[in-house]
Amino acid sequence: MRLRPSVTAAEDLKVPEGFKVERLHALDEDEGSWVAMCFDGKGRIIASDAGGRLVRVTVPAIGGDPKATKIEPINLPVGHANGLLWAFDSLYVMVCQEGVYEAGSGVYRVRDTDGDDVFDNVELLRKLHGMNDHGPHALILSPDGKSITVVCGNATSATEYQHYQVPPIWKDDLALPKIKGHGFMLGAGAPAGYFCRMSPDGKEWTLIAEGFRNQYDAAYNRDGELFTYDADMEWDLGTPWYRPTRVCHVVDGAEYGWRSVSGKWPEDYADSLPPVLNVGQGSPTGVAFGYGGKFPVRYQEALYIADWTYGRLYAVHLKAKGASYSANMEVFVEGRGLKPTDIAVNPKDGTMYFTGGSRTGYSGLFRVSYTGKESTAEAPPKGDPKAHELRALRHRLEQNYHSTDAESLYLALANLAHEDRFIRFAARTLLEFRPVAEWQKQALSLDAPQAVVQSALALSRLETASAKSAVFEKLAAMDLAKQPSATKLDVIRALQVASIRLGDPDAPARATLMNKLHTALPTTDNRFNIEAGQLLVRWKSPLAAQKLFPLFQKAPTQEEQIALAAALRLVSGGWPAGSREIYFRWFLRAEFNKAGNLAKFITDIRNDAIVSLSPEEKTALEKLLSAPPEVQPAPPVASRLFVKNWSTDELAAEVEPLLKGKRNIERGKTLFRETGCLACHLFKAEGGVVGPDLTLAAQKFGLRELIENITEPSKTISDQYGTTQVTMKNGDVFVGRKVNEGPDALQIQENIFTASDVRSLARKDIQKVEVSPVSLMPPGLINTCHPDEVADLIAWLQADAK
Repeated sequence: MRLRPSVTAAEDLKVPEGFKVERLHALDEDEGSWVAMCFDGKGRIIASDAGGRLVRVTVPAIGGDPKATKIEPINLPVGHANGLLWAFDSLYVMVCQEGVYEAGSGVYRVRDTDGDDVFDNVELLRKLHGMNDHGPHALILSPDGKSITVVCGNATSATEYQHYQVPPIWKDDLALPKIKGHGFMLGAGAPAGYFCRMSPDGKEWTLIAEGFRNQYDAAYNRDGELFTYDADMEWDLGTPWYRPTRVCHVVDGAEYGWRSVSGKWPEDYADSLPPVLNVGQGSPTGVAFGYGGKFPVRYQEALYIADWTYGRLYAVHLKAKGASYSANMEVFVEGRGLKPTDIAVNPKDGTMYFTGGSRTGYSGLFRVSYTGKESTAEAPPKGDPKAHELRALRHRLEQNYHSTDAESLYLALANLAHEDRFIRFAARTLLEFRPVAEWQKQALSLDAPQAVVQSALALSRLETASAKSAVFEKLAAMDLAKQPSATKLDVIRALQVASIRLGDPDAPARATLMNKLHTALPTTDNRFNIEAGQLLVRWKSPLAAQKLFPLFQKAPTQEEQIALAAALRLVSGGWPAGSREIYFRWFLRAEFNKAGNLAKFITDIRNDAIVSLSPEEKTALEKLLSAPPEVQPAPPVASRLFVKNWSTDELAAEVEPLLKGKRNIERGKTLFRETGCLACHLFKAEGGVVGPDLTLAAQKFGLRELIENITEPSKTISDQYGTTQVTMKNGDVFVGRKVNEGPDALQIQENIFTASDVRSLARKDIQKVEVSPVSLMPPGLINTCHPDEVADLIAWLQADAK
């Protein structure tokens, strides 16, 4: 049994004053890495190893010896769990791995059928298609005590739903074509990450919310309201479609607007809902409320969210706001090398437990208790009566999504213009479940601005062709100058959705609408300018370039510039004199031509813009279009002599004591280049993009894991950087990184050091395509380094991560 030296010690974790952290168990390599847990009916922990095993954990009493922690294996063919739940006298297991057990990924029920306290029965309840980091995730007992809430990430295919609280009419709904950029999950669309309610026997599934990226876990508050912590897409950083990690209020019918590549909806789209709190960069994992903890009231009521990337547990303090909530947050637990995966509060001892771990890396079980002087008496019930009233109204609308009576229809129509966005959303959703003939005439007779917007959205999303003219007429009749900024933007969004779902307005109506937008633009609201500009481009306004190019020139942020450049890329005529040259010169900027995902988006925008040029314009701009970008040369890989074929154990043992002394940071930085790291990995926006961004590597990983990732690159491969193995019908096998995939061919990059080394394989000649167990990163890159050099490299990574 061998303990990983990088397991975070309790004394290295920072917590608020009065709190104490214990490390109850540090897993050795044979035990794997715990990524999910729950409490069984006797208050014991059930935990799942990312590699497949389930265990039952009995912990010592508070203040007891951590060595008394008892670990018992659960010897049944089930594990690989991203979610565990004890409910209905059973253990529910969310398996997130294909090719294992009865059917791979899905929901399984595990029971002790003879009462001897040993699980002896495994039953598959529902097969799900998806796996690993973006597959099916958590299981939570619903507030009604009669169902289970299921959390699925955006690489989980939609399952068979018996019921819907979300109208099944989702589409990308983008005014202009998406920009491929990095291409990650390009083919994935709505509903993306979703929530369901499942009956205890697994037979009845109700879809309740969708449009998330990769929400790993969720929790209900005392009011029965559901919250989750959704992921960002770090490859989108610097673009207008980047959305930070965020806490979302998961209401019935919710649409949160995740779409692939550049298609992610802004949070102000009227046909979606906004987050409660934008957190920032990170990797969301576990979520739990502090209920049952013997903590000060503020911390009993907090929502705890885990961020794997930055090694933190945040305490999110929610406050009722209308029919939803607002929030602020603070760091609750943090420490270098900590990678929290799951959180749970045990009311039996009043403490919080959390696991730290990764796919196969270090792992530990920790307990947080309060030993300070503040009262830990149970928090008294409290609430805002007005907010309670508004939530009750929203609930009434949600509960009547499938009603057929006139009263519920009247309720919806009466609340389309409600001042609360969540109530307006629920009212429109109710309409979308009812036959259009029951409400179309009444809805089109409404004149309140938000009622016009929501009616137009409902009729458009239902693709009601008979309402097309009336929808555009109602929206065109609105005086934009008299509307507040938010309503103006909602009108633009309604026009976009109407054009997408019903088809662009006919020539007379389009001319009227374009004149209104020509008059309105520009405004001081950059969001209005961007969204209205997309409509002008979509409708082929002759003034599109004249309106958008000056905004592009004056845009104060990179994100605004990219948004306007993306719209202008599709405009073929009407450009002001000399503007095309200025526009194309913008693409030569050095920051747009460094290796990275931003450069991929910028390149696609430029390529589309070139397609929009006439032959005469291409000739006139030939010199500029062929001009080399201001790009930094690729870092040279130095010629180095072989030192030793290092193993992880040998190198870690040599390097660890060296890190206790003073290191040569500059030499470490030089080695990052000389050994080829920079050719494939980004570090602070410099370097290649074949492998993961290493800017935060030293903060996320301990010493042993850093070394292991170098000496054994194929041991743990992230989904986003995996390789593809293609077997041809003639027996040939090709391995590389998939860079493009179409109906007729698949392209893979076989040489990570040569971006142009792309092989195109005809679909008709392919026998099978599968994930390769071999990393693109070759082993042995560190074998030209002495231990003191590796120590300098690690020290540089750690110093720059601070």
